Amino acid sequence: MKKVFLIISGLALTICACNSKKEKVDTDTLNTNAAPQVEEKVSTKIPINNEGPLYVSSDNQYRFRIISGVKGEGDSAQFTDNIIIRNENDGRVYDMKLVPTASGDKYEDKEGNYFWTKEDDFMFGKGDNVVAEGKISTQASPH
Repeated sequence: MKKVFLIISGLALTICACNSKKEKVDTDTLNTNAAPQVEEKVSTKIPINNEGPLYVSSDNQYRFRIISGVKGEGDSAQFTDNIIIRNENDGRVYDMKLVPTASGDKYEDKEGNYFWTKEDDFMFGKGDNVVAEGKISTQASPH
């Protein structure tokens, strides 16, 4: 009987000792003064110009506005190497980068969509498919 009592007591002490070590480790971890590592993200605020140049397709089904990436105004306006275009019909936005071409300015996004301008004319498409062709609008912005 004494042997059984001693074995049970020994097991109980072993279990208690293991639990107290575990709690101590958790407590030590919680009490460290090290600040949590937070990844800092650089945020670049992009100015949006809802009055930017508007391009309208010949069939009037597509309207694209350059909402970011234009330097200057009016006839002296020039595009930067990165532009953001908004499809005025469905609100979709395309973030595009300038790519080399033999003629005009061609911009492409990561999905393969392109916006190609030459003087007042433009083409919008994807891959070999031209979705829209037209000209820059001379109408005043509705705002």
